Amino acid sequence: MVGGPLGGGLAYYKPILEAKWFKPVNHKRNAIGIRTQFVHVAGYGGLQPPIFDRTFLGGEDTIRGFDFFSISPMAMVTEGTTIKVPLRTEGGLPVIDPTTGEILTTDRTTYASFITPVGGDTQVLMNLEYRVPIFSVLTIAPFADIGKNWILRKSSLQVANPESTNFYVLDNNVFRHMRQGDAVPLVAGSERFRSSVGLEFQVVLPMLNAPFRVILSYNPSRFNSTITRPEGGTDFFYRENSHDFRFTVGRTF
Repeated sequence: MVGGPLGGGLAYYKPILEAKWFKPVNHKRNAIGIRTQFVHVAGYGGLQPPIFDRTFLGGEDTIRGFDFFSISPMAMVTEGTTIKVPLRTEGGLPVIDPTTGEILTTDRTTYASFITPVGGDTQVLMNLEYRVPIFSVLTIAPFADIGKNWILRKSSLQVANPESTNFYVLDNNVFRHMRQGDAVPLVAGSERFRSSVGLEFQVVLPMLNAPFRVILSYNPSRFNSTITRPEGGTDFFYRENSHDFRFTVGRTF
């Protein structure tokens, strides 16, 4: 995939390499299915791909047991809000302008952080299924999924125009406005491998020519973390499900 329409503001490429392999076993009554995939996306000409064309994992067609697009590198973003507050004496009384009689004020900036998925630029994925037909329309498929979504080119997270953002970074224990070329800080551990194992029941629906799937999964590799806010206050508690049950229509691969 290559993006960059004439006169547009997009310029990026996104090669996708995918291989699928199916092997009949047990006198051709059952089958092993394997899918591997590699994706990389990057901009060129000084531009970056849009967020919706970066890489995300999770969902019934990639890593079962995780929500769609939930597996992504995450960034800690801090925004500042400046308000005017009254000047006060050491005794706590407001300072009044003797000429106008108005209360004197000063600017005070408060900071608030939040965590946001930013998408990766590189992902690898592998799905393994052992499909066992029970009767004409029902198949049971034990499965194992594993994948990683991460950012290989850290420059893709750099601030291009700091005047258009309200982002701050903690530098030597002091917040300062992010400068051009500063990279948005990533949450440690959010780029780790994820995996799931489980059992899937597939019922073929003739009217859709696709299976109705009931999926039971356990996620042994997940990202659970307590994340400290740079401005202080209550920590973020990020948790991914240890197990999942859901149903859908379609195919994994």
